[in-house]
Amino acid sequence: LYHAQAIHWIEDYGIVKGLGNLYHRFAYDSAFFSLQALFSLRWLLGDSTHAVNGFVAWIFVSWAVLSIKPEKNIFSNLMRILLIWYLTIDKVQDISSPNSDVFVLSLVIFIFINWIDTRDVTLQCILCLLSVFALTLKLSAALMVLLVISPAVWLVVNKKYKEVALYICLGCIILIPCLARNYILSGYLLYPYPQIDIFNVDWKMAPYMCSVDGAEIKMWGRGIQDVTQIQTPFLTWFSIWWGKAGIVGPLLILDALMLPIVLVKGVNRILVPLVAYANGLLWFVGAPLPRYGSIYLFVILICNLNHLFGERADKLLEQGANKSSASKANKLSVTRANGLVGYAGLCLALLASAYYLKGHPVDMVSQQGIYGCQVKEVNELGTTFFVPSEGSDLVGYNNFPAVPYVAIFDKIELLGDSFEDGFKLKDEYKDSLIIGNGNLHEKNIFQ
Repeated sequence: LYHAQAIHWIEDYGIVKGLGNLYHRFAYDSAFFSLQALFSLRWLLGDSTHAVNGFVAWIFVSWAVLSIKPEKNIFSNLMRILLIWYLTIDKVQDISSPNSDVFVLSLVIFIFINWIDTRDVTLQCILCLLSVFALTLKLSAALMVLLVISPAVWLVVNKKYKEVALYICLGCIILIPCLARNYILSGYLLYPYPQIDIFNVDWKMAPYMCSVDGAEIKMWGRGIQDVTQIQTPFLTWFSIWWGKAGIVGPLLILDALMLPIVLVKGVNRILVPLVAYANGLLWFVGAPLPRYGSIYLFVILICNLNHLFGERADKLLEQGANKSSASKANKLSVTRANGLVGYAGLCLALLASAYYLKGHPVDMVSQQGIYGCQVKEVNELGTTFFVPSEGSDLVGYNNFPAVPYVAIFDKIELLGDSFEDGFKLKDEYKDSLIIGNGNLHEKNIFQ
């Protein structure tokens, strides 16, 4: 819908003022898109690859497999299995796509695992910085930053004020580029939230367009594709969502019923399940499409199972580990090391093969376009744009520049003489009821 084109814009133009005016989804600011553009390998293979998800999956799965050990607690090992399952089974078909959900949700699980395994405050602070980075990948992970509560309290109580200042500065270094990109792409500090309106720039998107886009994300997550139904009562949209959610629906109810287990048991590491619950609630209230955040429900389930059975399971694991010999442990370590070296060698061989075979019609090597993209050309704003043929809103990556809707061209203009200067709405539309496809609503759907 927009991921590939947004990446292409970054590759060719960097960041463009008011790009969201050309197509509102180009205003979505994810650090993932910048990573995809930076590591597209177009200079090496002659075509842009969507390789970041594959690289992330290789790193996380390799780490999770090699770090599973009998002596670790059952909670930690189950979370590693969840990470492996998520990337090798649940999301295997998305690995070669520029899908922005895979990286952030994998990172969330990785942060939880390391939080469970450590009591070191410095490492916890680093994990909190990774949580800030997860926020820049996708706002749905925003409440991961609640993990900062534990190390922040410890640092303040122990009067480690220099460390507090250091980590605040590092967090700002991670976050400020994200906020700056929001400002340049849309004219707002956070898109699509026009309520935070502190800038007055020519390229600022219409507030109504932003609000409708946010509502569209929410309604899509609820299983309703008509944004004008934003006032749909909870029980109505929940029943629709339940019918489409599959196993995620019962899992949501189960996790909700098990919340008292976390609150009553109050065992060690209570921060992890509480943060998981907070993020799960944010996902459900915001846009409960399963691929956006259902992984939080699985994390919560593992947390609850750990509260119920974790202590007994850990004792059994400990007894089994004590019976194993040191030589067996050493042999296992050597096996893991050899496996990692072999795995790395295989990946290098695949990269060399891709370089050798570039330009050859090999589907498994060449980056493929989005299936079924039929486009036509239109001349607008002094250049040729691609737009989808009737019955589709897909344009893919190679058809550039492209937009899914032509109606927007009557409402926008260039800030200068070229794309580098940016795009803006014409003055008469800045306060109108304009929506992302370039059409106008007859009435305000929020009233």
